[in-house]
Amino acid sequence: MSEGWRIFMAHLRIHLTHLRGRRATTSIITAMVAGPNDTAWTTMCDALGIGADLVVGTAFVSVEGNGEQVAASIHLYSYDDAVAAAGPRWKDWLTDRFTPLVDPLGT
Repeated sequence: MSEGWRIFMAHLRIHLTHLRGRRATTSIITAMVAGPNDTAWTTMCDALGIGADLVVGTAFVSVEGNGEQVAASIHLYSYDDAVAAAGPRWKDWLTDRFTPLVDPLGT
């Protein structure tokens, strides 16, 4: 999971280039799911064929780690209030597609 900074620096570049001065609300939805990485990544990408909430912002998905347990995540950065409502729906969406092994936030 040491690659996380690369993801966040890429988002910062997008923000500074295209959305400078706008206030963002962040949601990071993560579930620990069965690995290996390539299987979880394929499942995540295939599942994203559904419609998404239309908000101003950026989003990215990741599957980090390798082995019997990996982290499948959805990172949402919204520039309007819609992300507050979208976060719980995306967590449900993620856990509907993967069987969570643990809840990383204990919620």
